Amino acid sequence: MRILLLSADYPPLVGGVADYTDRLAHALAGLGHEVSVLTSARATQAAAAPAGSASVQVIATVPSWGPAALLAIAQQVQAQAPQVVALQYVPTMYGRGGIAPGIALLPALLRRHTPARVVVTLHEVAVSWRLGPRRAAQATAQYAQMLALALGSHRVLVTNHRYARIVQRWTRARVTPQVLPVGANILPAGGDDPARSAVRQQLGIGEGPLLGSMSALGVGDQPAHLLTVLQRLPQARLVLLGGLPEHGARWSEVEALARRAGVVERVGRTGYWPPAALSRALATLDLFVHARDVGASTRSTALAAALAHALPIVAYRGIETSDLFADGENILLAPAGDARALAARAAQALASPALRARLRAGARRLYERHFSWERIAQQFLDVAA
Repeated sequence: MRILLLSADYPPLVGGVADYTDRLAHALAGLGHEVSVLTSARATQAAAAPAGSASVQVIATVPSWGPAALLAIAQQVQAQAPQVVALQYVPTMYGRGGIAPGIALLPALLRRHTPARVVVTLHEVAVSWRLGPRRAAQATAQYAQMLALALGSHRVLVTNHRYARIVQRWTRARVTPQVLPVGANILPAGGDDPARSAVRQQLGIGEGPLLGSMSALGVGDQPAHLLTVLQRLPQARLVLLGGLPEHGARWSEVEALARRAGVVERVGRTGYWPPAALSRALATLDLFVHARDVGASTRSTALAAALAHALPIVAYRGIETSDLFADGENILLAPAGDARALAARAAQALASPALRARLRAGARRLYERHFSWERIAQQFLDVAA
């Protein structure tokens, strides 16, 4: 099958959807399909393919994704003669403030000008409704865009069940989205692993149980809750893994909070590290703590990375937590927003090697059944075919 993925972001551009598109493309190619990616002209340097993976054609020629460029994009799609066109959508990728009417009309245009099946993956839907004219205007525009994308496509994929319910409500059940989890942004590194003590020394972390969280300074993350957990576990250490350059300002705030809480000496941060180094750091953790406000979610690449490394995980049960996350089997869950309860679940895991072993085994099974890139690619094909 000839598959064309459309994404404004693609490596070497940095971002969750860029990485997702790259990994999905190579996973689909690995299943024997002819895969191309049409992306922004600024993604000029082709990404290095994972070792041993099938080749993917990258067409970095789109100068703009606005309304004026729609016809040119449709013509480029036509020239590739794909059987499936899959648009990767996050509002802010396509317009300032996430207002992007052009991209919202693209699926309907492609259906008129190509015989391809058009699939859209809604990685995000819209900003939340809040007081203030600017925020309200953003939300209104983004929900309208989501409606146009959903109604204009043959198939709609979302990354979690909450988004599926939102799409069904806004389309008045005319569209039934399929939930497709995101995969891990950091996969287990091959080769010989350095000694645990060497990795801990590199992290600048002393002895004691090692807690970790990844990309924990972004929107929706609650690093203050991680500090509460650390306060209630006086022997433990915490390391914040990965993150983007723009998170530096927030780290300064977290560091100040840690100092006031009396735990700053037990907190470390890597900032950006290469994937292999982050994988080795993940493998060193005794426990992964996920403190996002929406809870354990199938749209979290950080959580998927923890599953890929078969880590014992504690997290909140939030508005995006589905039945895939089985408390006591593949994760330990605490009520959303209750940092003390999260700390209690962490203490429970650290006190029981048998429980951690069960959680590791459960995480490995969950990853293999739902979060591996091979499984995600196959689920994509089941919907798109």
